[in-house]
Amino acid sequence: MEADTAPGEDHSQHVHGAGGHSMSMSFHFGTDEVILFDAWKVTTVGGMVGSCFAVLVLGIVFEMLKAFRSYLLRREGGNEHGRRQNVNGIEVDGPDGKVRVISRRSIVSHICDRGHLLQTVLHMLQFLLGYSLMLVFMTYNVWLGMATCFGIGTGYCLFGWRRAGPDQNADCCH
Repeated sequence: MEADTAPGEDHSQHVHGAGGHSMSMSFHFGTDEVILFDAWKVTTVGGMVGSCFAVLVLGIVFEMLKAFRSYLLRREGGNEHGRRQNVNGIEVDGPDGKVRVISRRSIVSHICDRGHLLQTVLHMLQFLLGYSLMLVFMTYNVWLGMATCFGIGTGYCLFGWRRAGPDQNADCCH
C-alpha cells in the first residue's frame, strides 16, 4: 500500500505517476490535467480552453502531414507503400503479376534517395504526432478527447479529399 493513500481506498480508477498525480481511467470532465509533459499542466478553465485549441491544431497538422506525404508519393508516381510503377527502373505488378527490378541501381541508392529520406523523416513526424494525439486522448478528459477528434476531423475535411487510393484510411496513429 502506498504511503499517500488511506487504508481501504479503492485504486481501481487511478494510476499514480511521478509526483503523486493520479490519472482517472474513465472519461471525465474537468480542468486538472497533465498533458504529455509535466510542464503542460492545466488547472484552470482558460488553460483547458487553450490546451484544447492546441490539441485541435495538432490534429489538423497531423492530417495535413498525412495528405502532404500522399501528395509527394503521387507526384513521384508511387502509392501509399512506396512501390512505384515504371519509375527509376522499377516495375511493380507487371502483366504477369510479378514484381521486377529492371535496373542495376543498388538497394542502398534506393534507400538513400532524397525523396525516400524525406518520406522517412515525414513518416517519423507523423508517427510522433499520431501517438502524441493518442496519449492526449488517453487522458480520458472529455474536453481533450473532443478536441482531438475535432482536430483530426477538421484536418481530414480540409486535406483528406486530396488523398487518393484504397489505403487512405489504413493508418490509425501513423
